[in-house]
Amino acid sequence: MKNNLKQLEADLINPVAFSERETQILQLIALGKTSKEIADELYLTTSTVDSHRRRMIKRVKAKNIFGVFNYTMRFGIVNPMIFSDPYLV
Repeated sequence: MKNNLKQLEADLINPVAFSERETQILQLIALGKTSKEIADELYLTTSTVDSHRRRMIKRVKAKNIFGVFNYTMRFGIVNPMIFSDPYLV
């Protein structure tokens, strides 16, 4: 519990920043796209998309991609409205 509070305090002071590409990938995941569909749309390989996903999960210390969404909304990193349309970035 104490460690969670320390992490929360650290995140409030200096939240993790996401690149434009990571934000695009998050948006497309939120729209229900698979790694293959995202890769095709962004002209990447599937392994690159999966690498971005794993890196984002690790950076925010989440258990899965939904933890990343929770983190981005909790700290105001990404406006939840952008998840409705990937071209609003």
